[in-house]
Amino acid sequence: MNTIYFVEKNIQNWISCNVEPSQDEIWKVGELLGQPTRKREVVIKRYSEIFNRLIVKNCVEIGENDKVCIYTWNPRAYIRYFPVTLHATGTILRFKGYCDVDLLAYPIHRSFDPEVKGVTLPTSEVPVETTKRVDGWQVTAYYDPILKRWMFATKYVLHNMYYERGRLVVEEYGNIVNPYVEMADAIASSTGLYEKLKGHEGWTFTFTLVGPEPAITKPPPPILMGDYLDKYKLLLVVARKPNGQLLSVRESGELLDWETVPIIDTKESIGDLAVKAERSLDTRSYMVRLGGDLETPPLYELKSKYYPEAMRFKFLYDAKSYTILATSNLSSEALRLVDDENVKSVIKEIDNYIEIYREVLSRRMREGYDDLETMFTSDNVLRRLVGDLRKARSTGSIDRLLRKLLAVILDGKSVFDAKAVLEEYLNVLK
Repeated sequence: MNTIYFVEKNIQNWISCNVEPSQDEIWKVGELLGQPTRKREVVIKRYSEIFNRLIVKNCVEIGENDKVCIYTWNPRAYIRYFPVTLHATGTILRFKGYCDVDLLAYPIHRSFDPEVKGVTLPTSEVPVETTKRVDGWQVTAYYDPILKRWMFATKYVLHNMYYERGRLVVEEYGNIVNPYVEMADAIASSTGLYEKLKGHEGWTFTFTLVGPEPAITKPPPPILMGDYLDKYKLLLVVARKPNGQLLSVRESGELLDWETVPIIDTKESIGDLAVKAERSLDTRSYMVRLGGDLETPPLYELKSKYYPEAMRFKFLYDAKSYTILATSNLSSEALRLVDDENVKSVIKEIDNYIEIYREVLSRRMREGYDDLETMFTSDNVLRRLVGDLRKARSTGSIDRLLRKLLAVILDGKSVFDAKAVLEEYLNVLK
C-alpha cells in the first residue's frame, strides 16, 4: 500500500466528499502519519502539518477539477521515519474531481540512513540483495493515462516542471521542460527502452540517470545538444508491480533486459558491508535490502565517509577535499583518481606542506602553546578552531586539529591555489 495514496484518498473523502470515517480508518490514517489516534480532528491537523511542512507537494492543473501531484520529502526538513514518509520519494497521484484519486507512479521507497537519530543498523543481518548506489539523478518511468504515453519524472518534479533560482516553474502538461526528464526521454527513445516498457502499463520503474560528472558535485543540468546525449545513460534501479510488490534489482533487470545498478554478490553481514563502504572512494554507498515485506522491504544505505571528498577532488580539484583524504591515510588512493600529471605534481607539494604543518603544530603544542592559542583566538579564520586546539592539547593528538585546520584555510580553494595559502598560514604558525 502506498501510504501517500492511502492518506490523501482518505483525507479527500473526509473533507471534500463528506464521507464519515470509521474509528478504525481514523486510527489507520493517524498511524501512517506517525500519530495514531481515534480523533478525526487530530488526524486532520496532523495531516496538515505533515503535508504543508515536511512533504513537498507539487501539482499541476490539467483541466476543470483534474490535477496531478508529485510528493517528496522536504530537503530542508530533518529526516524522520514513519510510514507516510517512506513513500515521499516521487509518488505521483491524479485527482479527478474531489473524490477520485488514482496512483500513477510508485517509485522505490526511502532507505533508512544509519546516521539519523533513532535508526539502529541491524549489523548481524545478511541482506537478500546488495547493490552499489550509482551517483546520478533518480528518474521514474510510469504510464501516464492522460498523455497516453510512458513518461518520466524526477524525485521532486514532473516533466513540465523545473526550479529556477529556487522558484518552481510549471508549464503546460505534456510539455517536457525538466532537463533531466528531457534527457531520460531522449535516451528512452533512442535506445528502444519505450518499446521494452510496452505491456507494463501500471508498473513503475525507478532509474538512475548517470552523467559524465557525479550528481554529488552538483554539475549543471544536462543539455540535449551535439554528442552530449552519448555521455548519459539510464541504469535500472528497480521495478514495482501494479499491486505494489517491489521486484529485486536482478529480477527487474531480467524483466526489461536492461542494465541495472551494480549488484554485489555477497553473503557478508550488514556490519561487514558498512565497514567496507565507509572508506570507499569510488562508490557513494551500498544499498542493502532485507527480506520479509514484499512491498516496502527494509532498505539501508551504507554510506562512504570519503566518497564526496574524493569526487570533489577528482572533478573539481578541490584542495580541502584532498587534504581531508590525505590526513585520513587515503592519499595514494586519491591520487589514483586523477591522470593529470600537473595535478599529481601539485599534490606532492601539498603533501610536503601537510608534513611541515604536522611538525610545526606538534612543536608549538609542546613549546609555545599559550602563544599558539592567542594566535588562533586573534585570527578571524582560525578562531573557530580554538576548541579543537584545546582538545588536541588534552588528548595529546593533533590529527583532528591538523585535518580541520587545513580544511578551514583551504575551503573553496583549488589544489592549484593551495600552495600560496599554505605558505601564508605556515608563516603565521611558525
